[in-house]
Amino acid sequence: DSGSSALQPQEFIIKYKVNDKLKEGEEIVFNFAKKAEDEKDYVFMEKRIGIEVIKSDLILTLIINGSREDMGADFGQTLNYSIVYANKGDTGMKDVAIMAVLEGDFLDWTTLKDESQGVRRNDSIIWSQEEIPELKELKVGDEGTIDFSINLIGFREIDLGKAFEAKSYAQFSIGNIEDFKDSEDSRSNTIISKINSDLDLKEEVRYFSSDNIPVGTGPLPPKAGEQTSFKVYWTLTNNLHELHEAKIEVSLPYYVSWGGKNRTSVGSVQYDSANHKVIWQIGRLPVTVYRAEAEFGISISPTDSDKNKIMVLLPGSVVQALDAETGNSLYKKTQAKTTKLEDDEIAQISSDGRVE
Repeated sequence: DSGSSALQPQEFIIKYKVNDKLKEGEEIVFNFAKKAEDEKDYVFMEKRIGIEVIKSDLILTLIINGSREDMGADFGQTLNYSIVYANKGDTGMKDVAIMAVLEGDFLDWTTLKDESQGVRRNDSIIWSQEEIPELKELKVGDEGTIDFSINLIGFREIDLGKAFEAKSYAQFSIGNIEDFKDSEDSRSNTIISKINSDLDLKEEVRYFSSDNIPVGTGPLPPKAGEQTSFKVYWTLTNNLHELHEAKIEVSLPYYVSWGGKNRTSVGSVQYDSANHKVIWQIGRLPVTVYRAEAEFGISISPTDSDKNKIMVLLPGSVVQALDAETGNSLYKKTQAKTTKLEDDEIAQISSDGRVE
């Protein structure tokens, strides 16, 4: 029709989101159709588009207490987290959000410390450009670190039967803070923090027992030129895992003498005269033995140079064991004990611990 005008070319933009994984060289086929009066679709244009895969790799690395691997942790311990992010792809990334997922019954969220002030949602923390402006656009090669920390709660017997571990990983999304898909491609490494057994050592040095019966001899407070003896009590507790190679030892100061009279509920207490040490060899400690006790005697004979001094009786005892469940070596050390007899209230009535 000479009276009709020629059709003008028109341009329109189609936004298409690919949810499935595609390989280099694959094609996406677009069919454009119009529904006619007979309700049939008539294709008036077909367009094939070859796929060119452009890498947009945001590499996330999770580190806890300096390690990227599964680790052991103690009740009450602080877990120091670092999420290292780096754009190692071929193109920039906009509107990035990073999420840390922390799963476990023994995480004390009241102790969370996060200078970046991420948004907490249930068992996760999310950072976007609102909290970290650099996440608005990450150019190729850009990288950064998010640091935060959280404590494990202390052991309680009512928690027996729960999973004694914390599972942690980081994840990212692009363009939509709500769109954290469960995909390995957007995740960091996962770290399992297995909680070690609740091994603990209580140490007491007494002149009077907890029943107020004298177990020591000699003057109190100690006097120069005279001998005073004391009783040492060790109480080992452990509820969670079986222990192997359990051992407690203390190096006696040169002026403290081994007094013998030792007793123990498991293992044996021995005096190593060559190294002036007291050693409690336990070995295997099953969870059925949640409490073990040992005791032995020590004595001092102060000299004139010790007058008006508080003398150290034990510099701190060390307990070591291998956790049979986590495979970790456990180590704890007690505080030093002195002639003040910090654990003996009856003795403190008549003595401030200073040698007379």
